[in-house]
Parts: sequence; C-alpha cells; structure tokens
Amino acid sequence: MERKIAWFISVVFHPIFVLFYAFLVVLYTENYFSLAFTSLGKLYFIIYIALLSVVFPLISLSMLKYFKFISSFEMKQRRERNLPIVMLGISYFIMFFFIQKLELNPIFTLIILAALMLCIVIFLINYFWKISIHTSIWGGFLGMLMAISINFNIDFFPIIIISILLAGFVGYARLKLKAHTPAQVYGGYIIGFLLLFLRFIYI
Repeated sequence: MERKIAWFISVVFHPIFVLFYAFLVVLYTENYFSLAFTSLGKLYFIIYIALLSVVFPLISLSMLKYFKFISSFEMKQRRERNLPIVMLGISYFIMFFFIQKLELNPIFTLIILAALMLCIVIFLINYFWKISIHTSIWGGFLGMLMAISINFNIDFFPIIIISILLAGFVGYARLKLKAHTPAQVYGGYIIGFLLLFLRFIYI
C-alpha cells in the first residue's frame, strides 16, 4: 500500500508538472505580476504553458519509449535520463522564445530561463551521479517562491508551507520506491533550492 501511495505521489508531483504549477501560482494569486492579465488572458496563457511544459514533454517521452530510447517512464537507469532532459530543455527554450515576444513582465521569462538553467545543471550532474530530478525541481520551486516573496514583498507564505510539505512527500516517495539513495534525494533539494533562490533573489 505504501509503495502505491509513493508511486501516486511521484506521478502527480512529477517534475514535468512543476513549471505549470509555478505559473499557476504567479497567475492566480494576488500579486503585481498577475494584474497585467484579464481573466480570459490568464486562461489562454496557462493553456499555452500547459501545452509546452506538460503536453509536449509527455508526447516526447511517449515517443522515446515507443522507439525504445527509454525502457520505462520511470527511467531507472541513469543513462536513460539524458535524452528526456534534453527534450524538456528544448520545450522550455521554445516556450522562452515565444513568451519573450509577448512583452510581458520579465518575471515570466525569468521563470522559464531558471527552469532551463536547472535542466542544464541536472543534465551535467547526471553524467556522473543519478541526482533526484524530482527533488531538484521541487527544491528549485521552493527556492523560487521564497526569493520572489522576499524580493517583491508578496505573501506566498501559505503556498510556501504547502510546497515544503509536498517536497517532503516527494522525497519520501522517491526513497520508498528505492529510486534514489538519501544523498541523491537531499542533494537534489539543496542544488535545486540554492540555484533558483540565488537566481531570483538577485534579479
């Protein structure tokens, strides 16, 4: 039963969804950045983000599995993770290219660039160490929220508390499934948090 719960947590809070969650937070909470959008504008924008940050990577993963570049969506072998990370990075780059043309507040392109930067770091680390992508991304998500909250005096406190709990559940799930060692899980948290916290605290 515990393994099923751990698997469910790993799927629902998969790294592919986290950038989408980040934009949901920025768009649908009371803050300076969301004021530039109408209600319909927010809907169109979040659909666009969902297509490029979730749908396209999921299709890419399915194709990689179909053509046997990966043995499963879990990608248990370290070497299997390189190509999916590259595909995710390409998706983020395409997203950045089009969003910068919309002349929105720079925070939106910075979020994408930060996600792309984290992808590159994970890709490089993955060549010699199977760092947890799950906890790296969730650590980064938390670091981003905290830095934006501090920098722009936005009350993300309830969301930060929820994010800490979710990040903890994700780490528990990865350990329960024996997908990573404790060092790989905690190392992911630290690297992801520090990279994105420092990126957004010094905007």
